[in-house]
Amino acid sequence: MAEKRSINPFINTLYVPYKEIITSAKDGAIESSYKIEAESYSRIYTSKARRDYIFNSLSMYARDMLMAMLYVTNYDYQYVILTYDKFKELYAATDPNYGKRRYEDTIRELHKFSIIDCKDKERNQYWFNPVYFISGNRLNMFPECAVRVSTEYKH
Repeated sequence: MAEKRSINPFINTLYVPYKEIITSAKDGAIESSYKIEAESYSRIYTSKARRDYIFNSLSMYARDMLMAMLYVTNYDYQYVILTYDKFKELYAATDPNYGKRRYEDTIRELHKFSIIDCKDKERNQYWFNPVYFISGNRLNMFPECAVRVSTEYKH
């Protein structure tokens, strides 16, 4: 019987760059600080209801576009730029016949299922629904929407 691995093999080459944010210092000594990742990232919210909605409602092309949106969202904006040329390039190897109609149908589908909404069609800018994903922190981006659900005390 093969021995079970107890260490994730991917951490052998993992490098997680971070920034240390100093919140208090006295006489040149750090009294308190915290770390944040230096690389940008996107979060996807994974409740069963959201997951079922995405996988049971959206076509393969819409799910692919949603996945691509995770890579192109920007911390500074609440919208994403989705161009036909970019998606044609992404599909070049797997679907060389990816056409403008498929792209437009996919945009309409994501709109129909409230994943995106049009911001500026001429510039291919679409608001994304932060119920499903975001780059950054929803508490910082939408403080007016914050609702405390619990309080914890750490000793």
